[in-house]
Parts: sequence; structure tokens; C-alpha cells
Amino acid sequence: MTVQQFENYISLFRPTVFRLAFGIVKNREDAEDMAQEAFARLYQTDKRFSDDEHVKAWLLRVTINLCKDMVRSAWYRHRDDPVADIGSSDDAGSSLGSYI
Repeated sequence: MTVQQFENYISLFRPTVFRLAFGIVKNREDAEDMAQEAFARLYQTDKRFSDDEHVKAWLLRVTINLCKDMVRSAWYRHRDDPVADIGSSDDAGSSLGSYI
């Protein structure tokens, strides 16, 4: 795969890959990491693709697998979620609106 082909795949499929990852991990930073890793694996693969749709399908499957692995990891399950902590605050004056 040439650098030009790779850049073309990024511009074509980056929004779709990101949306898929975000739908699974529910966190923008993690979704960006998963999308980046999926594209890194695309660049490193020796696999031959028949057309752009084959590349897209491969990327989406890799993204799903990466996200599932992350969600199943002990690190992911035990990390603090600051959004969840907002609603459990004991302060009467704190609200979600004050964080937006």
C-alpha cells in the first residue's frame, strides 16, 4: 500500500471508524485511540484488498475487535469515570449544567 492510498483511506473512512469506536467505548479520547490503532494496523498489514469496500469492512471489523478488547480489559472496567461522578456529588449547588 502506498502512502497516497493510505491517506486516501484515512480521509474516506476516518469518520465512520471513529463513530463506530465511539458507539462502543462511549468516550471521545478512547474512540480516537481505537481509530488510530485500526489505521495503524491497516498500514502495517500485508493483506491485499480487492476494493475500497473490502478495506472499509476490514477496518470496521478491526475497530470492533479493538474496542471489545478494551471494554473487556480490567483497566477499562476499573478506571474512574468523571462523568459518572458528577451526578453523585453531595454538593446541593452542583449540577451537570455547571460543567458544560
